[in-house]
This record gives sequence, structure tokens and C-alpha cells, in this order.
Amino acid sequence: MIDFSLYKGREQTGVKHLFLSEYLQRFAPIIRSWCKTITYVDCFSGPWQEQSEDLKDTSFSIALEELEKAREAAGGELNLRAFFVERDADAYRRLKDFADRRGTEAGVEVETRHDELENRIEDIVRFVKAGPPKNFPFLFIDPTGWTGFGLEAIKPLLQLNPGEVLINFMTGHIRRLVEHPEEGQREGFEALYGSTRCARVLERVEGKTGLEREDILVSEYLRAIRETGGYEHVSAAVVLNPSMDRTHFHLIFGTRNPKGLEVFKGAEKKAMEAMCQQRAVVQDRKGDQRQTGLFDMVNEVPRHDRHYQSLREHYGKLAQRKMRRVLEDKRRVRYGDLYSSVLTVPLTFESDLKQWLKEWSGLGLLKIDGLQGRERVPKLDGDHHVVWTGPAVTATIAS
Repeated sequence: MIDFSLYKGREQTGVKHLFLSEYLQRFAPIIRSWCKTITYVDCFSGPWQEQSEDLKDTSFSIALEELEKAREAAGGELNLRAFFVERDADAYRRLKDFADRRGTEAGVEVETRHDELENRIEDIVRFVKAGPPKNFPFLFIDPTGWTGFGLEAIKPLLQLNPGEVLINFMTGHIRRLVEHPEEGQREGFEALYGSTRCARVLERVEGKTGLEREDILVSEYLRAIRETGGYEHVSAAVVLNPSMDRTHFHLIFGTRNPKGLEVFKGAEKKAMEAMCQQRAVVQDRKGDQRQTGLFDMVNEVPRHDRHYQSLREHYGKLAQRKMRRVLEDKRRVRYGDLYSSVLTVPLTFESDLKQWLKEWSGLGLLKIDGLQGRERVPKLDGDHHVVWTGPAVTATIAS
């Protein structure tokens, strides 16, 4: 569990680290059922602004801790490997000291590089492929800005198969870049999306503002990652600024397995709950209302976050429109496939999907085939199908 007392003033980083921790907790037991080795790659390792002397509030420490727990649960029958890249000299020194010590103590094969990520792509690919058979790489690309991980440069990493990727897409930086372009930055923007996509992105955002512009920037990047890496499923999670009603960054995820998306959505739900709690803490702090024990009080009774709820409503409508398009087009869809199609939208969860199915079924727009015995709701691993019975155009569904 993440100790948010170590993240005062950078709560968004705590949410990101909680997300990583939650994902790896769920990911590792699934992977070890068929894979003998996990290779974790941290492409912008840091450490940065850490508060703990033992670096337990860093991504690389959190990741290794979760993977070591998974190995212990597997009776030691799981090989762990890690590759860390960091360009800053002081940060790299601390990273290497930690990696050398932890690697020796925990029996983890570790390599580090003091360099820019884009200069070490071949080294990373070589390290991943040098692992034993049944080796699964997980890539964490967590920059402090929006440069240094150009799409064409990281293409060999994205194309590692099997493999998954989690990218910190610095939405706030990129949004400001588009709103207030500076001379000489077009090249970096082209690198981020790929030169052939850049013009389309800029054309689509022309004249758009606010959330509409943000959605375009993120959806185009999701498309770029899916096409470049050959991922069947890509999704994004929103991480809000802790003190203002705006997006700080998105966590972009790519996987080739629907189970990966399921695990991602579970981690997203946990992280969003923590994010709302921490935003309440920050708001109390800003209002000079913080008292001893406030962290515990807010964790027990989280405050209603109007901005978060407005985003939930916004993305819920987008997901329902997507759901309807899928059902109208295919007429009969396996529940697991519908889940994979619809819940790539941020801030939407399986509980939402089941609620929409219940409501639409009550309206006579669909039915569920395959429910047996006492089953009342479809399951991801069940032979359940959603059948569209409604008309092509229905005014009763939000549009």
C-alpha cells in the first residue's frame, strides 16, 4: 500500500505509484501461471523528489517489491529481471546503488544505464530477448515531460511480443504546448505522435477547447500506440491535479490480452478512489482546516468530488455511445468482447457496464443469452452474449 504521507505536494505521483503497485499485484500472479520470467523495464527511473531514505516512494522500488511478493507466492519459481535507465547523473548514482544492493539481496538480475532512453533502446531489446523462454516484459515509460520517448524511437519496445506497456502521457504539458505553441517545438510534437500523425492531430484540435481538445489529444495517442505496438487493447486512466480541477496526466496502457485490460481497470478503480481522497485532503489543507488525524478522517469519509463526478458522467456517455455502436453493428456480442470494446474509455468500470445492460434490457433494447441456473449477470469468463433487439435509432439512450 502506498504511504501518501510521503507524497505531500505531489499527490499525483502517489496516485501513479498506487496504480503501478495495484497493477503489478494483479498482473504477476496471472503471468506466473504460464510464464517463468518477468522482465521489468523502467525507462525514466529517477529517483525524483523522493521523501524516504530507503527510496520506497520510487517506481523502481515499488515495482520490485510487488514482483518479489509474487515470486514468494509462487514458491520462488519465478525469475525476476529489471532494466533501469536514468539520464541525470546524481539520480543515476542513487539508482545504481539501490539496484546493485537490491539485485544482490533479492536475487534479481538487474542492469542499469546512465543515458537518454532513446540512446538505449537496442540495449533494452537485447536484455529482454536475452531472458529465458517464457519471458514477459512489462515496460514503464514515465518521463517528467513530453519529450525523450518519440514514437518511432520506442517502436522496438512497443513491438516486443509478448509484452505490455504503461506510459505516463503528460497531458498538462502537451495541452499547454498545443494552446501556446512555441517556436522549435513542432519537431518534438511530431516525434511524440509520429510525423505522419502529427498533422492530423493538430487539424483535429484546431478550434477545440477544454475537455474536447484533451480527449482528441489522448485518443490520437492511444491510436498511435495501438497501431505502432500491435496492441489489441489500449486504454487510458485520468490522473487529476490534486489542487485544481484539471487533468495532470493520463496513464496509457497497451496489452494484447483482454485479461490485461481487466487488470488495468481494476487498478484504475483503486487508484481513482485514492485520488479523490487525496484531492479532499489537499483541499482541506488549502483551506487551513487540516487537523491532527485528518488523513484518517478523509480516508474514512471521502468528500464528494464534483469535478471527478462530472468527468465520470462525460466518459460514461462516451462509453454508452460506443457500446451502442458495437451492438448495433454486430447485433450479438460476447460479453467479454463488449467489455473489451467499451471499457477502454477512462473512468468507466464493469459495474457501470452491468448497470447499463440492466437499464437497456428493461427498455427492451437488448437481452443476455447464456445465463444458467441462478446466474443473473454475465461474467467475463462465461459463455454469455449480449443480443441487440432495439431499433437502429433510439432516443432513450444518452447521445
